[in-house]
Amino acid sequence: MAQNIVIKYGSFTIGSSSNTIREGTFRQTHSYRRYTMDVDFVTTHTTDAGFNTNLLAIENVLDADNQQLLIKFGSETYRDFNPTNFTGLNVRTSITKSGSDFDTDRSRLYSFSVTIDLPADSSDDTYRREASWSLSFTPSRQMVLNFSGTYTAGYPSSTATKATKNYVDNVATWISAVFTDLDAIFSTFSITEADFEVTSESITSEDDDHHIARFSKTYTQVLFPDKTWASGTPNNDAGIIDANVSFVLNVTNSHGNKQVAPQRVNVEYSCSVDYTDTPYTSMKALWTDDIKPWLVTQAQTRWGGSFAAIESERTTLNVSQGEIRSSLTILVSAGTASVLREDRTESRNVDQRKTYSDIWDGEPNTFSVFSPGLSITSSVSVTTVRIGAAVRNIPAPPLALAGGTKGGWDITGLTSNNSAEWVGVDVNGKGNSKEISTITFNTSYKWVSSAINIAVPNGARKTVLKKVKNQAIREP
Repeated sequence: MAQNIVIKYGSFTIGSSSNTIREGTFRQTHSYRRYTMDVDFVTTHTTDAGFNTNLLAIENVLDADNQQLLIKFGSETYRDFNPTNFTGLNVRTSITKSGSDFDTDRSRLYSFSVTIDLPADSSDDTYRREASWSLSFTPSRQMVLNFSGTYTAGYPSSTATKATKNYVDNVATWISAVFTDLDAIFSTFSITEADFEVTSESITSEDDDHHIARFSKTYTQVLFPDKTWASGTPNNDAGIIDANVSFVLNVTNSHGNKQVAPQRVNVEYSCSVDYTDTPYTSMKALWTDDIKPWLVTQAQTRWGGSFAAIESERTTLNVSQGEIRSSLTILVSAGTASVLREDRTESRNVDQRKTYSDIWDGEPNTFSVFSPGLSITSSVSVTTVRIGAAVRNIPAPPLALAGGTKGGWDITGLTSNNSAEWVGVDVNGKGNSKEISTITFNTSYKWVSSAINIAVPNGARKTVLKKVKNQAIREP
């Protein structure tokens, strides 16, 4: 005799015939996340062979997972949980023969139970069953927001949709709403989603049917723009992730060098490149056209100056991992002065110009000494390295002799050598071209106490130099 309440799991039905009838009522527990049901039933048969076949069929069907559970009251459907269209998820069953008075040679009492995860199909949740977020701050008060939770499969718009797809379709809306709420709560500073970037993301399916998926997604605040400023705020470029940049001012003031104005800034840079936004074929253009010019400009802005140019570069494009790493040396001028380095060396020679003549006075090593006076010469070598063309100005003469010595330095010779190189432009023609010139002056001088001019037949003037004679000179 058929019963009015029929329970069907997979291909097996309880209560549809006198061979398999429900014993008592069924029991169920229902929540937003999960549904459980258990029922006792008795199965019988008129022959041993038929009874044995029936038992094996029952046990094989009822211990199989992810089958449809259908409960009907007559012709009315009361419950319908179907993994095929994701109205029932992760369906798990068990069947128990506990032993009872119903057990005979051709009858048996079974207890059947089923547990089913349910789709989070509330309109507010959009298949997000549970979720949480956490806000943390680094020592520099850089904000890091982590979102985590669980999405379920479902049946939106009568379309069976797996949990991962529901996550992809809906998580951004929920995260944006959290950003909006936090920005309103923390009134002392801004928490704007546009100022953050996704630095990590993971999705884990809890089963092989994509019924339940756990996720974790981390947003990190962008403190320094990826490649430009947009309306006064950092530009969070979708293709540049987790950029790290440092500007190191390298100042060398060694003894004997005159460091003037222009300095060198070492830039250390690294970032990951999102291949979904920027494929590896475009990484070079991203670096040369966007990132590198921005770093040159910022090196100048961070440390001040009227111009900046790349002096050296070492860049790695890791196309297999989607990474850019670079070390740049950038010349930055802090003002109008352009001298990078100036080295000056002075040397001085004092010649007594003595002439020794042997005389005999009964003692050995006796001489007659004659000197027309001291001869003092000096040489000056100046090497100047500057940004721009060489300036051909003769260096200043040596320091004057100390002690009020009469006279002055007269130049007796001059040689100069200059060379130039250009920096700032890479192999693609990008960057600011700057000339680096080097010029060296070697000048020789003679100290002159006085000079007279005499006429010569061709009307020219000839300078006759009179040397310092028998004059004590104290060197500085």
